[in-house]
Amino acid sequence: MNESECASLLASVQWTDPTNLVSLAVLAFINVLVIVGNCLVIAAVLCSHKLRSVTNFFIVSLAVADLLVGLAVLPFSATWEVFKVECNRFYHYTLPDRTDLCAPHETTRPVQRTKRQGGNNDGDMPRQ
Repeated sequence: MNESECASLLASVQWTDPTNLVSLAVLAFINVLVIVGNCLVIAAVLCSHKLRSVTNFFIVSLAVADLLVGLAVLPFSATWEVFKVECNRFYHYTLPDRTDLCAPHETTRPVQRTKRQGGNNDGDMPRQ
């Protein structure tokens, strides 16, 4: 994305639309709850000796993963959802063409076995 595309994208965002602001406020509140709640779970297990069990350490690992999602993913996904901002560079480098998402790719085709591998060249299992 070059500088002119970035400037036009920034100019197209409607910052004063009440629907966008309410949606962003609700999503920001949820994000704050995710971060604070997971920090409280982590602090409770680490500070209390009675809560230190294998099960609770598993819950702490889930809380850490959820905390990382709240810090690294939710702010960006909320911005994309509210302002309909799409990063073309993301789709260009990580996904195939959007119209081609349902088409089979190299990773979804069945493995063709050769006679040397024990198959009969038509993808079937070897004959006994």
